[in-house]
Amino acid sequence: MLPILKWQQSYQLDQNARLKIKMKYREDDLEKEKEYWNTIKNYALQVIDGLDLTKPLPKLLEDVSKRLKKLDTSKINHSKKNDIIY
Repeated sequence: MLPILKWQQSYQLDQNARLKIKMKYREDDLEKEKEYWNTIKNYALQVIDGLDLTKPLPKLLEDVSKRLKKLDTSKINHSKKNDIIY
């Protein structure tokens, strides 16, 4: 059995560097940031609601993919993130 190795960028262990990257993409208004993540959560819940978890994984992933393609993402707004392009 081969050993598992993981390489990390220097910023991955530096908490200050990680915070700087996070802040680059965080809304200036914390209420808007919270609203954004609530919207994302609601979309995620819509996708997984009612999935038949007894199906084989490939079929389950196919169902999730179909649901994602049907989502209307026009309500997802964030001033520092790009629009979703299909």
